[in-house]
Amino acid sequence: MHSVRLNRLWSRFWGGKDTILIYAKKYKDNWQKFLDDTLSSKFSETGDSEWFLIPTYELVKFFLVVGEYDLAVATTESMLKCLEDETNHLSLTPLYWQLQELSIEQVPSHILLWSYKWPDRVARLRTAHQIAKLLENDFSFRPLFLQHLSQLQYEIDITDYLSILLLINGQIYSSEELTLAIIYPSILSNNILRKLGLLTKKANNTFYTVRNEDKAYSGSFNKAQNGIAPLYLNFLQVLSKDLNYPLLAHFEYEWECIKGRQDFIYFNYYGFCNNRFYPRDKLVFNIITQAETVILSAYLRTLSYAYHCLGLSDAKASFFTNQVKPFGTPYTSLQPSKAPTGWPQLSEIRKNEALPDKTALAKYMQDLINQEQKILFGSGPIIRTINGVCIDMELQVFQSSKKISLTPKEVFDALQYDIGRELGINPFSIRAHPIDVEFGRFEVNYVSRGVETPSFASGCPPSDMKTTSSSVDYYFGDVLNAKYKI
Repeated sequence: MHSVRLNRLWSRFWGGKDTILIYAKKYKDNWQKFLDDTLSSKFSETGDSEWFLIPTYELVKFFLVVGEYDLAVATTESMLKCLEDETNHLSLTPLYWQLQELSIEQVPSHILLWSYKWPDRVARLRTAHQIAKLLENDFSFRPLFLQHLSQLQYEIDITDYLSILLLINGQIYSSEELTLAIIYPSILSNNILRKLGLLTKKANNTFYTVRNEDKAYSGSFNKAQNGIAPLYLNFLQVLSKDLNYPLLAHFEYEWECIKGRQDFIYFNYYGFCNNRFYPRDKLVFNIITQAETVILSAYLRTLSYAYHCLGLSDAKASFFTNQVKPFGTPYTSLQPSKAPTGWPQLSEIRKNEALPDKTALAKYMQDLINQEQKILFGSGPIIRTINGVCIDMELQVFQSSKKISLTPKEVFDALQYDIGRELGINPFSIRAHPIDVEFGRFEVNYVSRGVETPSFASGCPPSDMKTTSSSVDYYFGDVLNAKYKI
């Protein structure tokens, strides 16, 4: 008793690992008396029982050690009940508890399916490949995937999971199985079914909403757009002029109609960084939010309405819906690149130590030239430190048929802005726009968001940030790619 009280082994502040369980084994036959004696506040000199409150997970382990399994289960259920009671007033998504107990072999596949909802784009793309492999090799996983697909509440979620089947060689589901599992179809989901060589879902009123009543707008539509690429709104703006119909207003109407299908929360970008930055600070994220899922689902429904009710052509409907597909091009198979052989790496630059100069750069270049593997284009870090100096290097090979009078910086800028050919500079690597190569949402990030991962722009001039009194706007050239409202 003296050891437990002196070291306060029941305390949540005790750093020793499972020390109390040593006594649980020793006093297994008298565990009730042990609990009474060690948890009584009469042993506290101050009379304060704070140090004797038991972290419930410790009590569960204690009951398991002394063989009181029913009490361990009851305590666990009490913990979960308290958690649910204390959070039931919050706007949280439903807890993902399974009603039926899973076998150990089933747990990884369930976790993998939910991992595909991880907000990071790169993580989603990698998870998609893992799910595709499992679908090909594990026949028992296929019914679970189909069941999961049938529970999805938004068009974008459905197309994201359905697109995984494009990574598989051959058909593993019939048209009937997939069409029955798709509760909220779209033009994009039908396009995916066609690519799979399957029959599509017949168009009906589940594809879109006919605007036959006035909705009470809550202002949440503008809130949900915070940080999402305005590219999709620009598409609808262009189509509105072509069709002579206010598609943006219908877009908002669709949002109001579908946002209640499932509870979701609005992502706080600055709270995500623990408010370490001011609202006007430049933040970059590589995430997919729940609000974005609903926004893009409303986008698909608006295009369906334009196609079925306003005469939008097949070609335009397919083009604009394909802009929100997750992947599906040959580039989906590309994996993150490794640093080329000979790429310079620095471990640390000490305080007051000189930074790499032109001589060091010339040495880096010569080392790369001497390698058997030749680099046509390379961009990446030389050194990355949390609180120190970070240095990137970019290398691009070009050919010139005439003598160049430009400075190295002028040559570099010409390549950056794709005007090199006008000056007799012909690069060996070609810059392509994401739309031209049909990249998906997981393959390119128009908004260029990513706190930890390096950001890059495919097919765009250098990024620029403009701050107004109400927002921070991110541009690539003249294209507005993100607007974070202050």
